[in-house]
Amino acid sequence: TLIFNVTSRYRGNGIGCELFRLLESKVEEWGIDRILIDEVFAKNNSAIGFYKSLGYGEKYLTMEKKI
Repeated sequence: TLIFNVTSRYRGNGIGCELFRLLESKVEEWGIDRILIDEVFAKNNSAIGFYKSLGYGEKYLTMEKKI
């Protein structure tokens, strides 16, 4: 598991894109054939848009009901 975050102050400067470019390059070297981005809130449109711009697509849906 790898967790990282670009704080809002630095977003929009290409840092996240560069981090993912480096991550994808490394995991490919290691023989890993996929990256799973877990737990993106459904209403976090900026994160979803960012990941989609990098070529990631939706695969799973988590449903919840508070009781």
